[in-house]
Amino acid sequence: MREVEIKAVCPGAALAALESWLLERGFVPGAAYRQEDDYYNHPARNFLHTDEAVRLRRVLSGGQDKTVFTYKGPNHSDRGQSREELETGVENAIVMRAALERLGFRAVASVYKSRREFKKADITVCLDDVEGLGSFFEIEILCRDGREAEAEGRLAALMEELRFASPVEEPRTYLELLRKGAGRG
Repeated sequence: MREVEIKAVCPGAALAALESWLLERGFVPGAAYRQEDDYYNHPARNFLHTDEAVRLRRVLSGGQDKTVFTYKGPNHSDRGQSREELETGVENAIVMRAALERLGFRAVASVYKSRREFKKADITVCLDDVEGLGSFFEIEILCRDGREAEAEGRLAALMEELRFASPVEEPRTYLELLRKGAGRG
């Protein structure tokens, strides 16, 4: 599968208006949760140069604690993110971290955020508060290879509808923003 997304900085005051707008248009709220992402670098190639990512994500929601392993391929979009995404659950995060370290991977950065999701059909909108960066929203579609242009067009149209929230599109990932010290209130 391929994840196609557009991210935008959103003033904190606009998030409540954005949430109301989503509900009025039939988006269904999902659970609110916290994500703690640890990113790793490959021992033989630098993911900063290859534009890839390996991540262990801890998801804390309603007393539940789960870990997900993700590989993200290089970005193929000029506007947002369009990446191959391979993801699977991890039964034991401690063992997974140890396996990565034994294979030569090393932890390079962490991203912490609180997230609320809203879904309608195949579109997910995430309202994020990212530690050290501020408030954002992401709109995304998971699609099959070859359907990226269609998904990007649908997301661009939705972004036009969201202009009332004064978003500022941000093509970089949260990891890139944190590594470059581009924090925003």
